[in-house]
Amino acid sequence: MGAANYRFLPWARRGLSGAIAAPDTGAALAQRAQVRAGLTVSNAGSHGVDLALYGPGDIIGLDPRQIIRTDPRPYSTDAEPAYLATIEFDNPELPWLFTPAAADAQARLRPWLVLVVLETSGPDAVQSPATIRSRPLPFLTLTARQVGRQLPDLSQSWAWAHSQLLVEQGVVTNDVAALGGDPVRNLSRLICPTRLKPMTAYMACLVPAFDLGVLRGIGGAPDPAASLQPAWNPAQPADLILPLYYHWDFATGPDGDFEALARQLKPRRAPANIGTAPMYIWDALPGLHNATAPRQRAVPILMDGALRAAQNDPAELSDIPV
Repeated sequence: MGAANYRFLPWARRGLSGAIAAPDTGAALAQRAQVRAGLTVSNAGSHGVDLALYGPGDIIGLDPRQIIRTDPRPYSTDAEPAYLATIEFDNPELPWLFTPAAADAQARLRPWLVLVVLETSGPDAVQSPATIRSRPLPFLTLTARQVGRQLPDLSQSWAWAHSQLLVEQGVVTNDVAALGGDPVRNLSRLICPTRLKPMTAYMACLVPAFDLGVLRGIGGAPDPAASLQPAWNPAQPADLILPLYYHWDFATGPDGDFEALARQLKPRRAPANIGTAPMYIWDALPGLHNATAPRQRAVPILMDGALRAAQNDPAELSDIPV
């Protein structure tokens, strides 16, 4: 393989999910997407049937073999707080696989699962996941305060997922299916938008993004007539039982990266003469000093350096007395 470039896509679809027509408007979604499959036979006409695809309310688990990388690494204790937590999947369309909608005109499509990080130390610490025989997934019990303070706004979830392709230099493609024969060259990634704090213990959790996914994950049976709503709303927090498809623990280290140091800089109004140096430039030539009147020799010229105050004008040659 020659030179290659990374290409990032806001969403990816293959197979029947690519036939979904109803766009994701950000409002409630149908529980399952409907697509029509048909067969046309010469001289016999066409015949079709409506199919319902699996949706978030049908999922009770995730094959851990789909997960190829997490960052920070599980049980790391010195993760840099300036970076966001991420998880990568082998399947390039996995984050949108069960979303019962198509991308809108702005290429926005909400994933059916999201990555969140929750504090396991401090005043808002969450407890360890629990398991119950009647519930297919481990789960966390969160208070309204924890939901409001630690969970992100799901209306922005379309921005937290993307597919990554590795294409040869000069090749222009937005089609994940075109690379299906070489799966090692593509993947998908979820990013948690929560800004990490220094010296804090966290649990990173892969969780349902829709309420029916939450209901199915804790052993409930969704109403066939129900529509899909966001799994939580930080603006109107309420107690929440949140099932986990996958989770891992990590902790951050102290601040000290370039961003943390840059944030310690404080603005200060600079004096007008900053970055300048008084110079008697007419003394540079032999005999010129003696030919200059004493009054003129007593007035130096402020010469500009590499830096100067924003409100100060640069020196001009006309400033030199003659």
